[in-house]
Amino acid sequence: MTFQAGERRRFRFTLRSLLAAVTGLSILLGVVTGVYRWHAVKSQERQAQSDIHPYGGVYSMASALRRSRLG
Repeated sequence: MTFQAGERRRFRFTLRSLLAAVTGLSILLGVVTGVYRWHAVKSQERQAQSDIHPYGGVYSMASALRRSRLG
C-alpha cells in the first residue's frame, strides 16, 4: 500500500477479514454467555441444596428435571 504525501492513513479491511472478525467475536460472546449461564445455574443449585439440607432434603438438577417432566 503506497501513500501520497499528505494522504491520511485509514484502516482498510477486506470483507473476508471483517467477516472473520465478526464471526470470532460472535463465537467469543456465545462462549462467554454459555459459561455465565452455567455458573448461574450452578449457583442456584448450590443455594437450593443449602436451603433444604438442614431439613434432610437432597436437591439435584436431575431430580428437578425429572420432577418437572412428571408434573
